[in-house]
Amino acid sequence: IAEKVAGALQYAHEQDVVHRDIKPANILMSRGEPLVADFGIALALSEAGGGRITETGLSLGTPHYMSPEQASGDQLLDKRSDVYALGCILYEMLTGEPPYGGPTAQSVLAKILTGDAQRITDLRKTVPLHVDAAVAKALEKLPADRFASAEAFVRALEDETFRHTPRQVAAREASKTTRLGSLRSGLPLAGALAGAVLLGAALALVLDPAEPAEPVFKTGVELPEGEELVEVPFGSPIALSPDGSTLVYAGHSDNQGWQLWIKRADGLRATPLPGSGNGLTPIFSPNGNEVAFIQETDLKVVGLGTGTVRTIDDDTGGLVDWTEDGQIYYIAAMSNRFFRIPAAGGEREVVAGLSPTGQATPVSTPPLYSFGDVLPGGRTGVWTVVPVTSNVAEASIAIVDLETGETRAIAQGSSPRYLQTGHLAWVSPEDALLVAPFDVDTRELTGAPIPVAERVRTDGQGGVHASFSERGDLVFRQGDSQARGMKIVWIDRTGEAVPVDPDWEVMPVGTGNWSGLALSPDGRRIVTTDGGTAGAQLWVKDLEADTPPYRITFEGSFHVRPRWMPDGDAVTFISNLGGPERPTEVWAKAADGSGSAWQVAASEVEIEEATVSPDGDWLVYRQGGTTADRDIYGQPMNGDSAARPIAATQADEKSPQVSPDGRWLAYASSETGQLEVFVRPFPDVTGGKWQISVGGGFSPLWSNDGSELFYLSTRGGLFMTSARLDLRESSLSVTGREALFPTGNQYIDQNYTAFDVDVDDQRFLMFSFGAASDARLIWVRSWLTEWTERAVGGQ
Repeated sequence: IAEKVAGALQYAHEQDVVHRDIKPANILMSRGEPLVADFGIALALSEAGGGRITETGLSLGTPHYMSPEQASGDQLLDKRSDVYALGCILYEMLTGEPPYGGPTAQSVLAKILTGDAQRITDLRKTVPLHVDAAVAKALEKLPADRFASAEAFVRALEDETFRHTPRQVAAREASKTTRLGSLRSGLPLAGALAGAVLLGAALALVLDPAEPAEPVFKTGVELPEGEELVEVPFGSPIALSPDGSTLVYAGHSDNQGWQLWIKRADGLRATPLPGSGNGLTPIFSPNGNEVAFIQETDLKVVGLGTGTVRTIDDDTGGLVDWTEDGQIYYIAAMSNRFFRIPAAGGEREVVAGLSPTGQATPVSTPPLYSFGDVLPGGRTGVWTVVPVTSNVAEASIAIVDLETGETRAIAQGSSPRYLQTGHLAWVSPEDALLVAPFDVDTRELTGAPIPVAERVRTDGQGGVHASFSERGDLVFRQGDSQARGMKIVWIDRTGEAVPVDPDWEVMPVGTGNWSGLALSPDGRRIVTTDGGTAGAQLWVKDLEADTPPYRITFEGSFHVRPRWMPDGDAVTFISNLGGPERPTEVWAKAADGSGSAWQVAASEVEIEEATVSPDGDWLVYRQGGTTADRDIYGQPMNGDSAARPIAATQADEKSPQVSPDGRWLAYASSETGQLEVFVRPFPDVTGGKWQISVGGGFSPLWSNDGSELFYLSTRGGLFMTSARLDLRESSLSVTGREALFPTGNQYIDQNYTAFDVDVDDQRFLMFSFGAASDARLIWVRSWLTEWTERAVGGQ
């Protein structure tokens, strides 16, 4: 109704006619359409010569809807008086009462001239913030502070991002906010003045009457086709610069699987970040001039102005923080340890107080630490803590003393971030991005958390797809959370996906890329790792029986990357059953869960993946957890001889797969400078070597008939790819390559083949996250303004 009345007024104003008496009685409804009636005062003024009536100072109009300039008998009125009156009417339609009331016309006029109208959201909290803001601007006392036209009023009513903080009520809102903080923190009202700091320095600026709040602006970030965000397995694919001017994100690329892209707020297109091919988890330096990121397991830093890339460390799993003192904090790739290292280069050190197992305080089951932040001063962290017997959906936000290791939970959720505005942000178990005032000295929340965004995407392992700037900007990815688990799906060669069991959900494992699944040799059963409430355990699903999956491991809490033995009676897996001094070795367990697990192989260096050759004669495994020491070894299953190197060079070798006839070994290697898939004869690997992928590839898998080698290609995107092979006695050739389907929404592990193929080679068994098409980037400028409005309104 208000918009249509505004349209009528806009037309009248364009004809130089000001109504001067807009009120409910002059808005008639005809078949559901509003008609603006009774331009009597305007007509009377016109017929009287315009100026003679107003020259006397006579106020014309109905008191409740008169503008302040009308109430004061101002001689010059324009269309902004009609905008004010329409604002009064919309206020009344939404709340049931006009903005100013009183027993007499004189009392109403006095309030219009001197009083402040109560905000609509104080009276009716379901009214959208932008509508409340638009009405508040229409009711400004000075015509210059209102909308310049009725049409501008309509645009604000339609713009969900519109915000307005009236100058004359800023002091009142500041007082209310102070009282609110005092009540929520339990402080006496006598301490309200000191309690004003609870909302931080930025909040004080927002509420300063002399410094009006910057309007909130929200927009979706449209990424060009072919440069969309990748589904990162660990951490966040986005980072916002401290000044809020620049966004860096991990997106697909035509030249490689993905890379980091840099997009300026005032720019139309993103540009590639030099040397960032397959880079993940970017974070900005405190001054915004550099970006750190993970490339495989290397920690690298690139200068935005110079394009120079340098390697800082080679055993990095996820970045945590880059602090003002020049330290980069991160999680080690193959252990649950936090390290810090100078950004300029140097020796890394374990963060004090955290043992090699990640244990902070002496407890029987050490917790898992995931993404968080380092508080100012560098003595305390605020991190996600996940008990090893739980999943990240049950994680807590904990204060961690970096000197003593003592932890103290302060909230439920994950991925906390300290903001320089004096707030703490984190993601709730329901995927809402919450912000609460936080006292960095006492390390306590000093107010109730208030949501600033809903359905914020997380990675399922404690990382959130969101980033804040210091000036009050926010970029987040909206969509279904990976923390809700993964579905196991069949995907045919065209990319069509069908869940194996719609009710079956598998949680990612801990804080690393450890999830795995495999199809039994007869195609009847699936074995997988589920990182649920009991830790990382193995489960088997019978595809021919209408029964739920059953658990087969009960000792220990870390059993990952399972593979079937050739006879289908048992599975091998990587486990820590040997004790903390032997973190990962090869173990096996009967597929029906009976009996105890037995050790298959051990090494002085941790073993991270293993498979038994189809003839049962060889165990082939990859040991080493970093780029520099990942190598492939073979060991006879009869125990007659020791393990011997199969592919052990200075390059990064992983993902060994023996062909169905036992004559060939496929694996991934970085010897060309990027990961590619190679094939060698087996078990005598000296007879030649052939490169299968072109332009990047990893995670090889043989077809059951041995005529194809499937792998994930990074050329022109991330695709499941088939290479057709002509296998001869002592040589092979690639007769064709075909990109089958993109894998942007599937769980991918560059260090391990985390998928399998059906017995007829026509469909693939893979983990799938929530729909990628449902995830989008939202850029919010000045989120603190909206947070303040909600805090003041008690929403």
